[in-house]
Amino acid sequence: MISTNFISKVFNAGRLFTLHNYFYIPLAGVKTKDAIELPEKPKKPMTSFFRFVQEHKPVLLKEQPQLKLTEIVKQCAQDWKNIHPTIKERYDNEYKAEMESYAKKHLDYSMKLTDEQKEYLKLLNREKTQSTKKRRLRKKLKDMKKPKKPPGPFLLYLIEQSNIQGRKINEMMKELKGTWHLLDESVKMSYVKKNEELMIKYKEDLENWETLMIQEGHPDLVRSKFLKDERPFTARKKSVSEKDKSESQTSDEKNIRNK
Repeated sequence: MISTNFISKVFNAGRLFTLHNYFYIPLAGVKTKDAIELPEKPKKPMTSFFRFVQEHKPVLLKEQPQLKLTEIVKQCAQDWKNIHPTIKERYDNEYKAEMESYAKKHLDYSMKLTDEQKEYLKLLNREKTQSTKKRRLRKKLKDMKKPKKPPGPFLLYLIEQSNIQGRKINEMMKELKGTWHLLDESVKMSYVKKNEELMIKYKEDLENWETLMIQEGHPDLVRSKFLKDERPFTARKKSVSEKDKSESQTSDEKNIRNK
């Protein structure tokens, strides 16, 4: 089965040769004022297959403009598999030649970097890795159907008014923010109570879901607090015992000092 990531790469293959100056944009956690300008980084060449896709995709679309993205990818993969060896060799040779040139340019690029720029690159790479992990985690949570936290009192009011008036929530946000503050406290409390009821159900659903995730081998999706509570009884008993022992020792030390 062809992955979504693979399809995305193929679809954007034409962009891979775009040259631009590498002025790195700070990622999450990196302050703009700390941004450091970096020299132009050599672009890694496309592999033989992606080079073929870049040339072959427009031909397919011209002949069959109705083709969907997945169909284009499948057709490109099939055509690449059946391509004449001499043509494939040409693509391979072009790739190897560009890789040799790239290796030299990348070495020159690395040698020109200052210690400050190298440290900044390390920081950016760490941030990029963390950002990628977070995206993957969010996707996995969505795929595994994690229960969603219910809306707060104001949002419940906003959703209700949106349904009544037949308007989009983002259109009514500012307008109803002022109206919400003017509502009678008893009316507001009805939304607060509804939120509390939904929160009780949400917490129950979340605990049941986390228990299921542990059973199915997905502890990475579970809150650390819940994992702690799900430890075997002997482990929990040992932890409590160690805590009591520590508190007892502290108490004894205080008594000795007081004497």
